[in-house]
Amino acid sequence: MSAAKKIKMLLVEREMILTALSERLNKSLSTMSDKMRRDNFSEKDLKKIVEVLNYNYDIVFTDKDTGKQIKAGLCLNMIRHNPCNIIKK
Repeated sequence: MSAAKKIKMLLVEREMILTALSERLNKSLSTMSDKMRRDNFSEKDLKKIVEVLNYNYDIVFTDKDTGKQIKAGLCLNMIRHNPCNIIKK
């Protein structure tokens, strides 16, 4: 699923429209609309978006051979940076 679709889902969950998100991010609506249309978000963009929407942003890397996972997470309730956690399968 694309990042834009996931962001739309988060907006629905928060009963928020893109205009309100744009304002909270200090971005113009046209900038955010373009990013959504192109599905063009940097990791920095995504972190800011989930912070505004009060969600956590996690990335998990999984070794295809062993199934070993490395989770690089960022808990954004109070912007606490978590160290990388290794998840054993």
